[in-house]
Amino acid sequence: MSPRPIFLVIAPSLLLSVARGDDGTPVHCLAGPSMKASIEELARIYESRTGVRIIVESNDPRSLISEIKVDGDADLFVSHDPFLAMLARDGVKVRQAWNAASLSPVIAVAKGNPKGIRGLKDLARPGIRVGLTDPNMAITGNIITLMLKKAGVDREVDANVVKRAANGRDLGAALAAGELDATFVWNAVVHANREKLEAVDIPEDQRPSRGAESMMHHPSLGRIELGHVRVTVALLAASRRADRSRAFAEFVASPEGAAVFRANGFSPVDPGRPPATVSPAPDRGRR
Repeated sequence: MSPRPIFLVIAPSLLLSVARGDDGTPVHCLAGPSMKASIEELARIYESRTGVRIIVESNDPRSLISEIKVDGDADLFVSHDPFLAMLARDGVKVRQAWNAASLSPVIAVAKGNPKGIRGLKDLARPGIRVGLTDPNMAITGNIITLMLKKAGVDREVDANVVKRAANGRDLGAALAAGELDATFVWNAVVHANREKLEAVDIPEDQRPSRGAESMMHHPSLGRIELGHVRVTVALLAASRRADRSRAFAEFVASPEGAAVFRANGFSPVDPGRPPATVSPAPDRGRR
Protein backbone atom coordinates (compact mmCIF):
# COMPACT_ATOMS: atom_id res chain seq x y z
CA MET A 1 0.00 0.00 0.00
CA SER A 2 1.51 3.30 -1.08
CA PRO A 3 1.83 6.04 1.56
CA ARG A 4 -0.76 8.76 1.57
CA PRO A 5 0.43 12.09 0.19
CA ILE A 6 1.10 14.77 2.78
CA PHE A 7 -0.43 18.18 2.17
CA LEU A 8 1.00 21.21 3.91
CA VAL A 9 -1.34 24.08 4.65
CA ILE A 10 0.56 27.34 4.41
CA ALA A 11 -1.04 30.51 5.73
CA PRO A 12 -1.81 33.01 2.96
CA SER A 13 -0.03 35.73 4.94
CA LEU A 14 3.16 33.67 4.92
CA LEU A 15 2.91 33.10 1.18
CA LEU A 16 2.36 36.81 0.66
CA SER A 17 5.32 37.63 2.86
CA VAL A 18 7.59 35.30 0.90
CA ALA A 19 6.30 36.62 -2.42
CA ARG A 20 7.08 40.18 -1.41
CA GLY A 21 10.57 39.38 -0.24
CA ASP A 22 10.01 39.84 3.53
CA ASP A 23 13.16 38.22 4.95
CA GLY A 24 11.87 37.36 8.44
CA THR A 25 14.44 39.47 10.31
CA PRO A 26 13.38 41.87 13.11
CA VAL A 27 11.75 45.16 12.24
CA HIS A 28 14.30 47.95 12.70
CA CYS A 29 12.66 51.10 14.08
CA LEU A 30 14.57 54.37 14.51
CA ALA A 31 13.07 56.82 17.02
CA GLY A 32 13.91 60.28 18.29
CA PRO A 33 14.79 60.51 22.01
CA SER A 34 11.43 61.98 23.07
CA MET A 35 9.61 59.03 21.47
CA LYS A 36 11.96 56.28 22.71
CA ALA A 37 10.07 55.21 25.85
CA SER A 38 6.70 55.08 24.09
CA ILE A 39 8.00 53.14 21.09
CA GLU A 40 9.87 50.67 23.31
CA GLU A 41 6.71 50.05 25.35
CA LEU A 42 4.62 49.54 22.22
CA ALA A 43 7.30 47.24 20.78
CA ARG A 44 7.13 45.05 23.91
CA ILE A 45 3.35 44.84 23.69
CA TYR A 46 3.40 44.09 19.98
CA GLU A 47 6.11 41.45 20.24
CA SER A 48 4.28 39.65 23.08
CA ARG A 49 1.13 39.42 20.94
CA THR A 50 2.56 38.66 17.51
CA GLY A 51 6.01 37.21 18.06
CA VAL A 52 7.42 39.79 15.67
CA ARG A 53 10.57 41.29 17.13
CA ILE A 54 10.98 45.06 16.98
CA ILE A 55 14.44 46.54 17.46
CA VAL A 56 14.24 50.16 18.63
CA GLU A 57 17.24 52.40 18.13
CA SER A 58 17.17 55.96 19.45
CA ASN A 59 19.36 58.95 18.73
CA ASP A 60 19.15 62.58 17.71
CA PRO A 61 16.93 62.69 14.60
CA ARG A 62 19.67 64.28 12.49
CA SER A 63 21.99 61.40 13.34
CA LEU A 64 19.24 58.90 12.52
CA ILE A 65 18.68 60.55 9.13
CA SER A 66 22.40 60.26 8.41
CA GLU A 67 22.24 56.58 9.39
CA ILE A 68 19.28 55.99 7.08
CA LYS A 69 21.17 57.56 4.17
CA VAL A 70 24.38 55.60 4.79
CA ASP A 71 23.15 52.22 6.07
CA GLY A 72 19.76 51.82 4.38
CA ASP A 73 18.65 48.89 6.58
CA ALA A 74 16.04 50.71 8.71
CA ASP A 75 12.33 50.10 8.28
CA LEU A 76 10.59 52.81 10.31
CA PHE A 77 11.47 56.35 11.32
CA VAL A 78 9.59 57.92 14.26
CA SER A 79 10.10 61.65 14.66
CA HIS A 80 8.35 64.94 15.20
CA ASP A 81 8.02 67.85 12.79
CA PRO A 82 10.07 68.93 10.87
CA PHE A 83 12.35 65.89 10.63
CA LEU A 84 10.20 63.98 8.16
CA ALA A 85 10.48 66.99 5.85
CA MET A 86 14.23 66.94 6.42
CA LEU A 87 14.28 63.28 5.40
CA ALA A 88 12.48 64.13 2.16
CA ARG A 89 14.79 67.09 1.56
CA ASP A 90 17.74 64.69 1.71
CA GLY A 91 16.18 62.47 -0.93
CA VAL A 92 15.08 59.57 1.28
CA LYS A 93 11.82 58.07 0.01
CA VAL A 94 8.97 57.21 2.36
CA ARG A 95 6.23 54.77 1.38
CA GLN A 96 3.61 55.86 3.92
CA ALA A 97 3.34 57.90 7.13
CA TRP A 98 0.92 57.94 10.07
CA ASN A 99 0.28 60.52 12.79
CA ALA A 100 0.79 58.91 16.20
CA ALA A 101 0.70 61.82 18.69
CA SER A 102 1.63 65.48 19.00
CA LEU A 103 3.92 67.58 21.18
CA SER A 104 3.20 70.80 23.06
CA PRO A 105 5.79 73.24 24.42
CA VAL A 106 5.63 74.00 28.15
CA ILE A 107 7.61 76.09 30.59
CA ALA A 108 9.78 73.68 32.55
CA VAL A 109 10.79 74.52 36.12
CA ALA A 110 12.47 72.64 38.95
CA LYS A 111 10.30 70.36 41.04
CA GLY A 112 8.30 72.45 43.49
CA ASN A 113 8.64 75.56 41.28
CA PRO A 114 10.93 77.42 43.74
CA LYS A 115 10.83 80.67 41.74
CA GLY A 116 7.03 80.73 41.61
CA ILE A 117 6.87 80.93 37.82
CA ARG A 118 3.25 80.90 36.62
CA GLY A 119 3.54 82.07 33.03
CA LEU A 120 5.56 83.70 30.28
CA LYS A 121 5.61 87.13 31.91
CA ASP A 122 7.30 85.72 35.01
CA LEU A 123 10.28 84.83 32.84
CA ALA A 124 10.86 88.56 32.33
CA ARG A 125 11.45 89.18 36.03
CA PRO A 126 14.99 90.44 36.78
CA GLY A 127 17.35 87.67 37.83
CA ILE A 128 15.40 84.72 36.35
CA ARG A 129 17.87 82.46 34.54
CA VAL A 130 16.27 81.28 31.30
CA GLY A 131 17.39 78.69 28.77
CA LEU A 132 16.22 78.77 25.14
CA THR A 133 16.69 76.52 22.14
CA ASP A 134 18.37 77.92 19.03
CA PRO A 135 15.70 78.70 16.38
CA ASN A 136 18.14 77.59 13.69
CA MET A 137 18.47 74.16 15.29
CA ALA A 138 15.11 73.36 16.90
CA ILE A 139 11.49 74.02 16.03
CA THR A 140 10.86 74.85 19.69
CA GLY A 141 13.11 77.88 19.28
CA ASN A 142 10.76 79.27 16.62
CA ILE A 143 7.66 78.48 18.68
CA ILE A 144 9.14 80.16 21.76
CA THR A 145 10.07 83.28 19.78
CA LEU A 146 6.50 83.61 18.56
CA MET A 147 4.97 83.04 22.00
CA LEU A 148 7.19 85.56 23.75
CA LYS A 149 6.33 88.18 21.12
CA LYS A 150 2.61 87.46 21.61
CA ALA A 151 3.06 87.93 25.36
CA GLY A 152 5.00 91.17 24.81
CA VAL A 153 8.02 90.06 26.83
CA ASP A 154 10.45 88.93 24.14
CA ARG A 155 13.09 91.59 24.84
CA GLU A 156 12.94 91.22 28.62
CA VAL A 157 13.19 87.43 28.46
CA ASP A 158 16.03 87.61 25.95
CA ALA A 159 17.96 89.69 28.49
CA ASN A 160 17.52 86.84 31.01
CA VAL A 161 18.83 84.10 28.74
CA VAL A 162 21.94 82.47 30.20
CA LYS A 163 22.06 79.35 28.01
CA ARG A 164 21.13 78.47 24.44
CA ALA A 165 21.16 74.92 23.16
CA ALA A 166 20.42 72.89 20.07
CA ASN A 167 17.69 70.86 21.78
CA GLY A 168 15.40 70.85 24.79
CA ARG A 169 17.01 67.77 26.31
CA ASP A 170 20.20 69.69 27.05
CA LEU A 171 18.19 72.53 28.59
CA GLY A 172 16.18 70.10 30.69
CA ALA A 173 19.41 68.61 32.01
CA ALA A 174 20.74 72.09 32.82
CA LEU A 175 17.53 72.91 34.65
CA ALA A 176 17.70 69.68 36.66
CA ALA A 177 21.32 70.50 37.54
CA GLY A 178 20.31 73.90 38.95
CA GLU A 179 21.93 75.94 36.16
CA LEU A 180 18.59 77.44 35.07
CA ASP A 181 15.39 78.63 36.71
CA ALA A 182 13.18 77.93 33.71
CA THR A 183 13.29 76.75 30.12
CA PHE A 184 10.99 75.54 27.35
CA VAL A 185 10.74 71.87 26.42
CA TRP A 186 8.15 69.48 25.04
CA ASN A 187 5.54 68.23 27.51
CA ALA A 188 6.84 64.67 27.03
CA VAL A 189 10.34 65.74 28.10
CA VAL A 190 9.02 67.07 31.42
CA HIS A 191 7.08 63.84 31.94
CA ALA A 192 10.21 61.77 31.32
CA ASN A 193 12.05 63.83 33.97
CA ARG A 194 9.10 64.28 36.34
CA GLU A 195 11.13 63.39 39.43
CA LYS A 196 13.15 66.60 38.97
CA LEU A 197 11.02 68.83 36.74
CA GLU A 198 7.45 70.05 36.47
CA ALA A 199 5.54 71.87 33.77
CA VAL A 200 3.87 75.26 33.75
CA ASP A 201 1.25 75.26 31.02
CA ILE A 202 1.07 78.11 28.54
CA PRO A 203 -2.45 79.47 27.88
CA GLU A 204 -3.91 78.69 24.48
CA ASP A 205 -4.16 82.36 23.54
CA GLN A 206 -0.38 82.72 23.94
CA ARG A 207 0.41 79.70 21.79
CA PRO A 208 0.77 79.83 18.01
CA SER A 209 -2.74 79.74 16.58
CA ARG A 210 -3.72 77.28 13.89
CA GLY A 211 -3.46 78.72 10.42
CA ALA A 212 -1.44 81.49 8.79
CA GLU A 213 0.12 82.84 12.00
CA SER A 214 1.72 79.53 12.82
CA MET A 215 3.25 78.92 9.40
CA MET A 216 6.89 79.72 8.87
CA HIS A 217 9.26 79.26 5.97
CA HIS A 218 12.46 77.42 6.77
CA PRO A 219 15.30 77.99 4.25
CA SER A 220 15.86 74.25 3.75
CA LEU A 221 12.61 72.60 4.88
CA GLY A 222 10.03 74.91 3.37
CA ARG A 223 6.75 75.66 5.16
CA ILE A 224 6.50 74.42 8.75
CA GLU A 225 3.47 74.71 10.99
CA LEU A 226 4.25 75.82 14.54
CA GLY A 227 0.71 75.49 15.90
CA HIS A 228 0.54 71.70 15.78
CA VAL A 229 3.71 69.61 16.00
CA ARG A 230 3.02 66.06 14.86
CA VAL A 231 4.75 62.86 15.90
CA THR A 232 4.94 60.70 12.80
CA VAL A 233 5.83 57.08 12.16
CA ALA A 234 7.08 56.66 8.60
CA LEU A 235 7.59 53.47 6.60
CA LEU A 236 10.79 53.86 4.62
CA ALA A 237 10.67 52.86 0.97
CA ALA A 238 13.91 50.87 1.30
CA SER A 239 12.46 48.58 3.98
CA ARG A 240 13.02 44.87 3.28
CA ARG A 241 10.36 44.03 5.87
CA ALA A 242 7.62 46.31 4.58
CA ASP A 243 4.61 44.17 5.47
CA ARG A 244 5.54 43.57 9.10
CA SER A 245 6.85 47.11 9.44
CA ARG A 246 3.57 48.53 8.14
CA ALA A 247 1.62 46.38 10.61
CA PHE A 248 3.65 47.69 13.55
CA ALA A 249 3.33 51.29 12.33
CA GLU A 250 -0.44 50.90 12.18
CA PHE A 251 -0.40 49.56 15.75
CA VAL A 252 1.66 52.56 16.89
CA ALA A 253 -0.87 54.89 15.27
CA SER A 254 -3.89 53.00 16.67
CA PRO A 255 -6.02 54.18 19.64
CA GLU A 256 -4.05 51.79 21.85
CA GLY A 257 -0.80 53.34 20.68
CA ALA A 258 -2.22 56.83 21.26
CA ALA A 259 -3.04 55.85 24.85
CA VAL A 260 0.59 54.86 25.45
CA PHE A 261 1.82 58.18 24.09
CA ARG A 262 -0.69 60.05 26.27
CA ALA A 263 0.50 58.14 29.35
CA ASN A 264 4.04 59.27 28.52
CA GLY A 265 3.11 62.95 28.46
CA PHE A 266 2.34 63.54 24.78
CA SER A 267 -0.62 65.46 23.43
CA PRO A 268 -3.23 63.77 21.23
CA VAL A 269 -3.33 63.80 17.46
CA ASP A 270 -5.55 66.45 15.93
CA PRO A 271 -8.20 64.28 14.21
CA GLY A 272 -8.69 66.86 11.48
CA ARG A 273 -5.00 67.04 10.64
CA PRO A 274 -3.77 64.95 7.69
CA PRO A 275 -0.66 62.79 8.04
CA ALA A 276 2.64 64.48 7.46
CA THR A 277 3.46 65.11 3.83
CA VAL A 278 5.86 62.55 2.42
CA SER A 279 7.69 62.08 -0.83
CA PRO A 280 6.08 58.81 -1.95
CA ALA A 281 8.14 56.11 -3.53
CA PRO A 282 7.08 54.02 -6.52
CA ASP A 283 4.93 51.11 -5.34
CA ARG A 284 7.02 48.32 -6.90
CA GLY A 285 4.34 45.74 -6.17
CA ARG A 286 3.80 46.73 -2.52
CA ARG A 287 6.39 44.29 -1.34
